[in-house]
Amino acid sequence: KTVMRKSTPDPNGKVWFVEHQRGLRWGMLDFDKVPAPSGTNLISDPEGAIEYLIGLLPEDFWDASCVWQLSSSAGMNGEDFICAHLFYYFDREVTNTELNALVKQINSNAGHKLIDPAPFRTVQPHYTAAPLFDDDIPDPIQRRLGFRNGLEDEVIFPEIELTDQVYTGSSD
Repeated sequence: KTVMRKSTPDPNGKVWFVEHQRGLRWGMLDFDKVPAPSGTNLISDPEGAIEYLIGLLPEDFWDASCVWQLSSSAGMNGEDFICAHLFYYFDREVTNTELNALVKQINSNAGHKLIDPAPFRTVQPHYTAAPLFDDDIPDPIQRRLGFRNGLEDEVIFPEIELTDQVYTGSSD
């Protein structure tokens, strides 16, 4: 049976998915095609690329531990871009609305879309598996997953302003 990825009623009034503001203590920040600084090498030094991304975040994230993952598109377009996911543990439960507001603030401060807000939509699959290749084609990235041991185990979630203009995530 077909399931619509919609969080608003269809023409017949059927609602397929309903947003529930459950608080979670962790969140994933999805960086898509961030221009890599000169000298970045995703193959020999993926940690260097991850440290660069962390440096683009607010100070609250700089000293925190995180799990990092180079996404399946990392390395597919050479080393001109960094595509990665950073998984952080927060000091308190946060909602998708709060994570959306945080991403909006980070992107606004950066002056461009640094972090993709899509993972915080009501209905948004997010793929974290490594890419699959034919047997005769090797993955250009040998190590896609790691742990960054920071000075702190969790991020003190930054103060953010919640407004009506925060993207609520409808995929309609």
